[in-house]
Amino acid sequence: MRYENPASGEVVEVLSESDELLVMQVTWPRPGHRAVAHVHPGMQERWQVVEGRAAFEIDGVETRLAPGEDVVAEAGQRHLAWNPTDEKVVLRIEMRPALRWVEFVRRPFGGEPPLELLKAFPKRYASDLIAAFREVSIRLRVGRECAAADARSESDRLLVVASDRQCLPDR
Repeated sequence: MRYENPASGEVVEVLSESDELLVMQVTWPRPGHRAVAHVHPGMQERWQVVEGRAAFEIDGVETRLAPGEDVVAEAGQRHLAWNPTDEKVVLRIEMRPALRWVEFVRRPFGGEPPLELLKAFPKRYASDLIAAFREVSIRLRVGRECAAADARSESDRLLVVASDRQCLPDR
């Protein structure tokens, strides 16, 4: 299965999926593209750089990786990932257990409002999504203020990560 986010250009290819393990190849086509800082209370996430260079912050510790290197966020660790270069980044991502993460990718990439997704997930899965959606909500609310100081395109404005009404600088 292959999913493409029309707003960001991010591509997610599901390589294998079972209850215990989800393996994806993810492409970030633009510099600065990064996931929103979040926590998975019941899921471990492992990234391996396939192409390009990627940066990660796990529980406040920043790591930069080259092809062949990997890093793990254990369940409960707050983490953030981004492309610190002007080149695309290709990652192999493993999530243990898989839970319903493919649905989390498929539905928003297909245009469904993210908050609708929370209504569809049982409470045991919703906790994995709440932190991310809270920050997305802050990001969209503050996006206009951040965009005023950031001369990027309209689609890039949605990628500005904000917390506590502060814009974070590109890393």
